[in-house]
Amino acid sequence: MTSQPGWASTRSPAPALVAVWSPRLASTLVHQALRLIVEADRHACTATAAAEAMEAVMPGGLATTHRLMLSQRGIARLLIWSRRFDPRPNWTLRATDLQATSAAVDLLWTRAGEIRADHIISGPLGTASRREARRVADVHAAAFGAAFTGVRLISLTPAPPKQEIVPAVPGAGIPVSTPQPRLRRGPATPQPRAGS
Repeated sequence: MTSQPGWASTRSPAPALVAVWSPRLASTLVHQALRLIVEADRHACTATAAAEAMEAVMPGGLATTHRLMLSQRGIARLLIWSRRFDPRPNWTLRATDLQATSAAVDLLWTRAGEIRADHIISGPLGTASRREARRVADVHAAAFGAAFTGVRLISLTPAPPKQEIVPAVPGAGIPVSTPQPRLRRGPATPQPRAGS
């Protein structure tokens, strides 16, 4: 693949076509763009600001359709975060992409002696994401002590976006080893019909 004249040389090369459509790449771009928006201290993220952030993190060399798909998905998720989950002005950003041993958090916030972490995912909340949030809460509670209040697990899926709070108390909140019971539709055993 030859590079197009006029493309910024600072952009990374385009990933393989398979990777362009992967949720992992889209999620990575959303996280990078969100970090730019939060670090720029934009309290009200507009569609224009979200588009600019996505453009800044977009890899070079992508076909127009790939760029549009990744950009539209990213802008939607950035606006969801801004409108539903941005804790400012009550909380102040302390760090982004904080690594404490192997438990990373996307955003770390402080307020009047309290510390809270945001663990953001682009897909639906599931057992794996809850288990990871529980592990993150335990590691950061040990690192920050009583000031650490917990992890806000945030799903930026458009239908519907959700958040769950994982408290900093080790072993509290979401069970990590107990499978959730499956709900059945209707009675477990067939019931005789009335009048039979």
